[in-house]
Amino acid sequence: MQQHLKNAAMLVALVMTSSCAGVMKELGVGPKRNASNEVSSAIKARDVSRLTALCDDETLGSVEREPRHAACAELVAIKSNEDTGDCSTVVERSRSAKMTRADLDAPVDFSSRWAARLAKCEKYDEIFEQFAHLGEGRDTSTGVQVLQRLERDGVPLFAAFGRYAREHAGPSFLNVKAASYAGSHIGTWLLLAGRRDQCSMLLKALTDAPEGVRVGLLFYFEEAGCKAEGTAVALSLLAAKKDTSRVRSCASLGKLGATTAQPQLQLLADSDSFFVVRETVTNGRVYGVKVFPVRDACRDALTSLKLQPARK
Repeated sequence: MQQHLKNAAMLVALVMTSSCAGVMKELGVGPKRNASNEVSSAIKARDVSRLTALCDDETLGSVEREPRHAACAELVAIKSNEDTGDCSTVVERSRSAKMTRADLDAPVDFSSRWAARLAKCEKYDEIFEQFAHLGEGRDTSTGVQVLQRLERDGVPLFAAFGRYAREHAGPSFLNVKAASYAGSHIGTWLLLAGRRDQCSMLLKALTDAPEGVRVGLLFYFEEAGCKAEGTAVALSLLAAKKDTSRVRSCASLGKLGATTAQPQLQLLADSDSFFVVRETVTNGRVYGVKVFPVRDACRDALTSLKLQPARK
């Protein structure tokens, strides 16, 4: 009797469980979907077919919201980086290319791939104007590392730069938004390769070039010991619009030992009008003090020159 009751109870429980499962299924309730994990896994695997399905999946919400947006964005990035081998469109494709999630962790690899494609198509101008300025930190910058990697891979980049400098001398020389970085990185690349004999070529290219690129390349002349060429570039910046450019110009003239520039330095040391107000505390009271950065830089340069009158 007890065994029959036990079997009956088990049968009732099984029926109830099956019924509940059936009801849950009918209501569309099941294990909760982790869409974010699905998208992350597809991105990590670079699974284009899965990313396409997730991007088209309206149950994930609108394409402007996560995680669907992430799937769509990654899909666009992957497709924008496909190498079609078409030289007629390589410039436009390189400009519109987007980084994938993996590229964000390896920006040098991403930029180098596109720079190599441009080099293969002999679009060298685009390399200097689109990639040289990337990053900060000179030798650790993305721009410098890209240029170095191309040369290591056998790209005749130095010869290409010589042509670029001759053909774009003046206002169009490295005339990009981040011109100072472009100049700084080009100078760093040349110095790291031991090319300290490019002062004459750079001076010609920098005559009437954008203010930023002249500032960015001043250190090259200092490091290469090109007093005459460096002095000419620095003097061209004494009347620059940006106060930071005038400050850099004065400092460079002092480093180069440009004794012939003392009259111009003295003029700015006495009359440059740019100032900033800095707060100082004296006896518990806050005071605003005018500081003249350009005047101070020019005075420092004059002091340096006067202490080294025989420097050549």
